[in-house]
Amino acid sequence: MEHPLVGQLKDLSLEEIQSKLQEISKKLSFAYRSGNNALSHQLQMVQQSYTEEYNRKMRDLMPK
Repeated sequence: MEHPLVGQLKDLSLEEIQSKLQEISKKLSFAYRSGNNALSHQLQMVQQSYTEEYNRKMRDLMPK
């Protein structure tokens, strides 16, 4: 499920997506440690959106 507050990911490069995924991972780790389940869930949705776009871009790079 794509997070409604995530903008257009299609415009980002693979490197930008990787960087964002690292940032999200750090924030998600903090949310888990602090016990903030609502924030954890929102960050998981954002992470999934970025991961899906990353995977789509990687598939597009593969020759058909």
